[in-house]
Amino acid sequence: MKKTTADKVAEIFNRLGKKEMHVDEISQQLMQHYSFDYKDIEKTKNLVSNALSGNVKTKYPLFRKVKNKNKKSYKRGYYALKRKAIQTINVEEHIKSASKAYTGRSGEYAVISELIFHGYNATILPVDNGIDVVCSTGAKFFHIQVKTRICETVTDNISYTIKTSAFEKNNYYNDFYVFVRRFPQGMRWVSDYIVLHSRELNEAYQAAKLKKSSSIGVSFILVNHKIYLGSMDVSSSINNFDKIK
Repeated sequence: MKKTTADKVAEIFNRLGKKEMHVDEISQQLMQHYSFDYKDIEKTKNLVSNALSGNVKTKYPLFRKVKNKNKKSYKRGYYALKRKAIQTINVEEHIKSASKAYTGRSGEYAVISELIFHGYNATILPVDNGIDVVCSTGAKFFHIQVKTRICETVTDNISYTIKTSAFEKNNYYNDFYVFVRRFPQGMRWVSDYIVLHSRELNEAYQAAKLKKSSSIGVSFILVNHKIYLGSMDVSSSINNFDKIK
């Protein structure tokens, strides 16, 4: 079943672990995490307002309005998720126990799962020559290098390392990179996928004027609900597997 705006807002609340949020902040988060569904901020605000105001009136609402301190009126534009306080998981222990080899392979299988959900046929290559996954749709084939990191929170800045030889070798029209960000959400772990064409990564590399070495660092920075690679806003690339075409 297709997720409604209310369903997506509930995911945002769980993702951030916040008790209450204003419609403006909710809308910004939706545009970041569901960029293909929500492109215009004013239209998104209207959609969120209508969805949440309608939801609180249902028999089994997901949300409730937030009362002012006097308990006699409501804070304008604020909503809260109707649930008990979010439990947390042991982030430090999970990161400590997750070995690099297992994390990398887990990310590759997670990417394959997403590709299949999006209608691609995909498999892991038995030999790592800078390409981890090959996928196809129709007569088109694509090469994907997968990089995976575990974050302590959803708002963590995160860095990855790519071998320079692989980066320079795999730089064609059908070469893509998927950067997996795994982070805690309540009592479970979830992942976001930053999907970039090799050309986009090369442009960021050239813009940064990085010096030649055996490897290059790819760092993503979160600012005002957007994610940047250097000066390049790559927010629209989050979970955007439709770019692979």
